[in-house]
Amino acid sequence: MKRFVSVLIWSYLSLTAWTSHAQQSANVVDYQVTYDQTTDRYTAWVVPRYSLPNANNAGATERGGTAQFTLKVPASFSIVDITDVRGTWDKEPLRLGPGNPNQDWAGSGLDPAVNYYVIGKSPSETNYGPFVSGTPVALFTFRGSGCFGAVSPLEPGNSFISQANLKFSLNVANSFYSVSGQPSGGNQNPLEQFRTVAGPPAQCSAVPPANADLLITKLVSQSVAAIGSSLSFTITVQNLGPGNAVGVSVVDTLMLNGSMLLQGIPTPSRGSFNATTGVWTVGDLTAGEVATLVLTVGVQTEGVLVNTASVTATGSQDTNLANNEASVCASVPVRLCTGDEFLVSILSSYQDVRWFRNGTLFATGNSISITQSGIYTVTSASGSCPLSGCCPIVVEDGNCCPPALCVPVVIRKTKSRI
Repeated sequence: MKRFVSVLIWSYLSLTAWTSHAQQSANVVDYQVTYDQTTDRYTAWVVPRYSLPNANNAGATERGGTAQFTLKVPASFSIVDITDVRGTWDKEPLRLGPGNPNQDWAGSGLDPAVNYYVIGKSPSETNYGPFVSGTPVALFTFRGSGCFGAVSPLEPGNSFISQANLKFSLNVANSFYSVSGQPSGGNQNPLEQFRTVAGPPAQCSAVPPANADLLITKLVSQSVAAIGSSLSFTITVQNLGPGNAVGVSVVDTLMLNGSMLLQGIPTPSRGSFNATTGVWTVGDLTAGEVATLVLTVGVQTEGVLVNTASVTATGSQDTNLANNEASVCASVPVRLCTGDEFLVSILSSYQDVRWFRNGTLFATGNSISITQSGIYTVTSASGSCPLSGCCPIVVEDGNCCPPALCVPVVIRKTKSRI
């Protein structure tokens, strides 16, 4: 009899997976546009919300094929001098929206003061360099025909997306695909990585947007839980100031994690929570203001459960991204039958790996065998857990074995009494 038990040690991003109807990767990215008054140039950025290495990409650099970056601009604004930074981008992008010749947008309800540029990337493979969660990577730069107002990436759900499809059968939504976004193995459908817009719109005026430092924290009701029991995760978002935070939203990985099942209908202290997407739309927060959300779940699998949340603000500048993501974990004991042996492994990219049983060093290397109950922890010289103190693997003596499960850190039975 063989079984697989899910246990997360390092890469919590690889533990989560978008639900099939979303067709979106767990390793997501945001798009951002900034303006440099010194050079009078705009820059289009991809902002990864994951780091390398990960379960899909064990390398030091990110690589990707096709991508699309759609810009929302004032109707009087024209894009000129597109210059590649990473990848080969369309130099004469399609301009769409009310008021353009040979385009009938009657009845669309679109704002005639706004136009759109759809800028595609060549499908040839691009080396984007190292990806670190929250660190923007430049894709291309461009100039404008004048200073007419805000320029920003097209946000998800904008009515222009549906109207362009309805009237002209055009797919104008932002998209991004890379190695980290796609699961290993053959016959896999490509998974979309673009998630949302990061940062405020780019303004060519001399007045800088107000800075608002957003802090997100997470707490879990207990560090050890049993299958069938309940856990509560408390998410707190605070605006540390000095300016107001505009358009605050939080994305939580709970909805993407099949090892936990949401119980009840969460009610945040402000805003609304979408239980299908895991998006908490907070709204605006003044300096010093705090918002909270409690998610209660039922535990369904053994291993180490990790819940992660990240916060962004679309209408204000946050210069400190280090406190925009938070994670907590809980250990669910793994039952060990008499005569069982488990193989525990982590990614080969981690060096000088040391394993401890009940606080005592008992093995080194990226793979070990477990034949005894105990509390197992691990350290590495080249990487650390995404949490402030990793949750251990708790192995307890048991009388039966649960069904096969699967994980980023895999525990596999190699020997059985049967």
